Amino acid sequence: MPSSFHGGAATSAGSCLDAIEQELTQAVPSLLEAMNRTSTEVNLIERQLGESQERYQKLLEQWSSLYEDLRAQHGSSIDRVRPYFEASQALNAACRRVQGAVREFSAAASLHAQAKVELKQIEEDLAYGAHKVRLDGDQQDDLSRATVRVLKCQQDRDRKEQEYARALRDYQEAQENVDSWRAQIGDTIIKRTLPSFRRLQKQHVTLASEQSRISTLTERASHAKSVYQNSMRELDRINLAVHAARHDFQAVERQERASIPEESPEAEESSLQVPHQGLRDEQCVSRGAKLSHDAARDAEIVKFPCKEVAIQDESVVKIGGQTPPELSPEICHSGPGW
Repeated sequence: MPSSFHGGAATSAGSCLDAIEQELTQAVPSLLEAMNRTSTEVNLIERQLGESQERYQKLLEQWSSLYEDLRAQHGSSIDRVRPYFEASQALNAACRRVQGAVREFSAAASLHAQAKVELKQIEEDLAYGAHKVRLDGDQQDDLSRATVRVLKCQQDRDRKEQEYARALRDYQEAQENVDSWRAQIGDTIIKRTLPSFRRLQKQHVTLASEQSRISTLTERASHAKSVYQNSMRELDRINLAVHAARHDFQAVERQERASIPEESPEAEESSLQVPHQGLRDEQCVSRGAKLSHDAARDAEIVKFPCKEVAIQDESVVKIGGQTPPELSPEICHSGPGW
């Protein structure tokens, strides 16, 4: 097969492989960018997390020191009154949850009422066209959307109402717990230790805030690490896919080369120079038979395999519009007078 065909096929296959690799590696820049971004983010978060943990440890030591000072000041009374103040803190937290649930329930109820008004307005507008047998597409869509919105708002309102009910029950239980501890301890000890416990409570709020910050930073760091690891795994997958594509391409290329026999350069040159050997032989024999007696007398007859060709004045006579191929040295020396 001609080398030009092999070269064209190889170029086409190479272009196909390049297209496959380009498609496989299309997401590589974004993955590398995500890895760089998350790596920077993880380093920053871990530094902030370390600083926050150090602050929390210092605050915890301050709280412990303050508690020991108050215990030394008030004696065993501080231990007796401690459950009351802890119950009071739980009551304050329950009160904040109730207030948040009330706000969310009010907002959900307002949206539900508004959705019902809009649905009613659409139904009233459609009532004027009651003489129509069928509603058009826009009217059906408006009615369907309004109905679905009312249902969703009602579901959200019911969920918020249940959350409010749970928060209210927790608040009532916390209130009962506070009242129970007050009855057991007595108002006298509570009033005497109240300023000290307020200091403890303030310190405790600071501790809780720092602990919440630590939890948030930990979650952020975990998420960033997960994104980084997922990007790394995706890059590994792309790398394996590219190597597999190259391996498959090389295997197909070897199979194609093995299935196509290569021709020698001499046969390739002969096929290009003498494309119609049988036709030329017939033309040479026909022309040799028609040579005149005078031309044959003045010319030297050179024997050519299976034919005779006349050569005169060292010029080659073209036979049938074609120039015979160059004679080999053995044939040249076989002619008379050479």
